Amino acid sequence: MHVAVVKLSSLGDIAQALPVAVYLKSLGHRVTWFVDAELRALIDDSIFVDEVIALPIYSWKKKRASIGGLKKIISQIRASAFDVAFDLQGNCKSALVMAFLRANEKVGFGRESITEWPALFACHFHFNPEKGQNIRAIYMELVQKYFADGVPFILPVSPKKTREGCKKIVLAAGSQWVNKELRFETLQGLVQKLDLSLEIEWLFTSGSAREKEYAALLLQAVKRGKTLHLAPLPLLQSIMKESDAVLSVDSLPLHLAGLIGVPTFSFFGASSGLKYAPGKFYQGRCPYDNSFEKRCKILRSCSTGACMKDIDPDSLFKAVHAFIINQ
Repeated sequence: MHVAVVKLSSLGDIAQALPVAVYLKSLGHRVTWFVDAELRALIDDSIFVDEVIALPIYSWKKKRASIGGLKKIISQIRASAFDVAFDLQGNCKSALVMAFLRANEKVGFGRESITEWPALFACHFHFNPEKGQNIRAIYMELVQKYFADGVPFILPVSPKKTREGCKKIVLAAGSQWVNKELRFETLQGLVQKLDLSLEIEWLFTSGSAREKEYAALLLQAVKRGKTLHLAPLPLLQSIMKESDAVLSVDSLPLHLAGLIGVPTFSFFGASSGLKYAPGKFYQGRCPYDNSFEKRCKILRSCSTGACMKDIDPDSLFKAVHAFIINQ
C-alpha cells in the first residue's frame, strides 16, 4: 500500500509525528511525507520515509506566489497517487494539500479534535482520538483507527546503558520562544549544583547566537563539558543516542531525543508536559490561573513568562537530580 502523510510543520511537531512512519513501515507500506520545503531536513534523514515531497508553502505565503507558482505546487501534490492519505495537521494549509492530493481514501481528525474546521471537508474519514493523551499517542491513534488496529504500538527503545561513574548529559536549554526557557540564573544554578553533586560530562547545544552565548557561560560553570552549535540533525541525534540522558525545554532537540528512545527530562511552563513531553518533565505553574490543554494562549505574548521564569530552583534540582541518578 502506498501511504501519504501530510504533516507540513513545525520541526518539533514533525518530530512528534514521525513515529507514525515507523508504524506504517512496520506494516510493510510505502510512505511518502508531505512537508514544508524549509523543514524537509528532518524527514530526509528518516529511514522510515521512502519519499519526501517538499512544498514551498512558507515562502509562498511570505511572497504571495504567482499563478505559475501555485500551479507548480499543485503539480507536485498531484504527481503521485496513493491508496490512503493521512492529514496529521488538521488545519487550512494541510486541507489545501489534501484537497489536491490524489488518494483513494483520505483520513483526518474529526470535529472534536480538528485544529481548524475547514480541514474537515478535505477528508473522507474522520476519527477523534481519546482526549488527554500525549500528542504522539494522538497521531498514532488516528492512523491505527483507520487500520482497525487496537494494539498499542511501541517504538524501539535504545538499550539501557550500564556505564559506570560519569554520566553523559546533553542540555538543550534554548527555544525560539523565550517564554519556554528557564531564567538563565535558574538554569546556571541548576547546572552548577548538579555538577557539584554528580560526575557529569556535559554537552551544551545551541541553535542561535543568544543560545551559543549561554552555552559558553554554562561551560565555564562545570568541570567537564563541550558546546555544540548548529549541529546537523543526524549528528545531534547520533550524539544524543550515545548519552545517558537529554535535559531540554519544549523544543526540537527534546522531540528528536524522544523519537530515538533516549531518556529525557524536560522543562515545561506555557505548554503542557502531559501533552508534549516524551519522558519525565517538570511543569511550571501559572501565577495568573490561566488553564490550557495544549499551550497557553499567551505563550508568545506573556510579558513575564512567570510559569518558567519563577520555577523554584530547589524543587527543580531535586527532580532533575533524582532523574539523573536513575539513568
